[in-house]
Amino acid sequence: MPLRLPAVVAVLLVAGCGARGDVRVSAPPGYRVERVVDFGFAVPPDWRRAEEKDEQGRPLTTVRGPALPSGVPDGVAHAQRYADYPQGFGTALDQFRDLSRLNGYRLTVDREVRVGGAARAHRFEASYELSTDRGVPTAFRLSGVYALTGDGTLVEFVLRAPQQGAAAARLPLILDSLRLAEK
Repeated sequence: MPLRLPAVVAVLLVAGCGARGDVRVSAPPGYRVERVVDFGFAVPPDWRRAEEKDEQGRPLTTVRGPALPSGVPDGVAHAQRYADYPQGFGTALDQFRDLSRLNGYRLTVDREVRVGGAARAHRFEASYELSTDRGVPTAFRLSGVYALTGDGTLVEFVLRAPQQGAAAARLPLILDSLRLAEK
């Protein structure tokens, strides 16, 4: 009998359970699921994942679409979690609003939403313009969700895409696929 427990644990880990919690993400046809610890989301199959660090050295998952002729990726997803977020949910939302104004973003959506597995969630959408590495002004679209789990973990999921690329039309579908682990 002692050999059964390790076998069951191995099967659960291979099946995607274990430390990642119970995250059930439905991927639309032609999309694949990306999982980050205790949440997941769907992305187009040609987007590539990279594990990075933010300015404070915390883990940051980035998933990028293929480069457009301008050199800009056709879509980028940034996914990050902050366990026991000390500043509070309202403060995180205010910080996003303040940074948006500071960077010249035009907020077009700023509202509470429901996200599977979240105790609270808030959605932002914005448009802004940046110059590419080649100096070409490029209009971008941003969509993001801040979600708070029942145990106080803040999940930040932000998507951006140049408005002339194919990914801009996909942002709502990708954003709506976000699910947190049921706790």
